[in-house]
Amino acid sequence: QLAFKGTMKAFESTMGMGSSFGSVNLFATLDKNENFRSKVSLTDFELGRLMKDTAMYGPVTLTAETKGNGLDKNTVTAKIDAAVSKLNLNKYTYHNLTVDGNIHGQEFEGKVNLNDENAVFGFDGLVNINPNQEHYKFSLNVQGANLQKLNFTKDDIRICLNAAADLKGGTVNKINGTAGISGMVIAK
Repeated sequence: QLAFKGTMKAFESTMGMGSSFGSVNLFATLDKNENFRSKVSLTDFELGRLMKDTAMYGPVTLTAETKGNGLDKNTVTAKIDAAVSKLNLNKYTYHNLTVDGNIHGQEFEGKVNLNDENAVFGFDGLVNINPNQEHYKFSLNVQGANLQKLNFTKDDIRICLNAAADLKGGTVNKINGTAGISGMVIAK
């Protein structure tokens, strides 16, 4: 089912779709000043079939909301909140991933948290890949990850660590700043 009211440059639309790829529900609005809002819900959506890589990607279930302005990737500003209840990557299904942040052009500032039974981490920071403004300033706290269960290793290896970075520059030759890992524990 699809409902669309307006023009291509200013509209309100809802869509509900069920297919062999999974189900999608979408609500989106756009006004003449490029202000937008959207809510999307995916249930067991076959990302691997869409990306034509079923070895790496599997089904995803999520809800996400965005609100912002602008349709150009270099000038868009938006607030994003997402809750991923299920995401299959590399033949492992992750649960309880949340994203809460702001986008400014090609910059993300916010938090990403995972609370899965085999991997728990928290990311808080800024990643800016706008040309000539590259900046990576973040802290990452990996409270624990079972690399065997996540299909990264064949051996039973578990890690935890804290990482922090404040780096500027877009290429390896121009990157400058500080980065470090502390409190690392590797158990086999």
